[in-house]
Amino acid sequence: MGFSVPLLMATEAEVGRLLDVERMDSPCALFVEVNFSLEKRSFACHLVMLLPEGQILVLRDAIDRFPESL
Repeated sequence: MGFSVPLLMATEAEVGRLLDVERMDSPCALFVEVNFSLEKRSFACHLVMLLPEGQILVLRDAIDRFPESL
């Protein structure tokens, strides 16, 4: 597992203004909503992960197998 700083950040902006989808190499993206909460506050973060289609399928299969491992 790794971490990299965000390459693109925006507030209340349409995706079309941020990304040129016509020039993207991959037709696939993974949209993830992450909800954080601390003792007194909570917030949501919307992540768009641009991955090759094959990697999204690998991730999907791993997520499908996860409940079986519990």
